[in-house]
Amino acid sequence: MLARPHHGGLDRLVGVSARSVRGRVIVVDRSGRVVADSAGAGEVGATYADRPEISAALGGRSAQLTRHSQTLGQDLLATSVPVLHDGRPVGAVRITQSVDAVHRAVRNTRLDL
Repeated sequence: MLARPHHGGLDRLVGVSARSVRGRVIVVDRSGRVVADSAGAGEVGATYADRPEISAALGGRSAQLTRHSQTLGQDLLATSVPVLHDGRPVGAVRITQSVDAVHRAVRNTRLDL
């Protein structure tokens, strides 16, 4: 369902989505391998199946959790949802955002109100 040759549009969609949510967006296939990444093609093919939020989405459940990224040295909010075909998970979409950036956005929205 999420075979790589059909991803020109998917690559554009994850890029636009990442700018909209001010975060990183990845799409994985049913085995948890990255098929599109808003951060660029460097992670395409990498497996994310062991990430708890990805595992939940591949099991058909949405998930949201906060965790520390050793790579980035900051806390991240990770949100994932399953990609369904005929009611069954065939992949997942994950958005990660800086917790600090989310808190700043909330604080600014409150001030604007």
